[in-house]
Amino acid sequence: MQKTDITATRLKLGSIIENKKLQMKISDEEFCKAVQITKNTLNRIEKGRFSPGSDLMLLMFQALNIKLKIDSEVIN
Repeated sequence: MQKTDITATRLKLGSIIENKKLQMKISDEEFCKAVQITKNTLNRIEKGRFSPGSDLMLLMFQALNIKLKIDSEVIN
């Protein structure tokens, strides 16, 4: 995978998180408190400038009721 592909994937994940928060009417403050991150970190994730580790990503997905699917297996 090339660096441009990784950047595009980070941007897509950030967009999914941002859109899901809006859809669920969850404020940045509420979300950050739930997953124990700062608003700055959230902003960096949503803008594709920071790639969270798997534990944080799973925690964020859980807080937003996002299912992670790898091939045909649902992870969370």
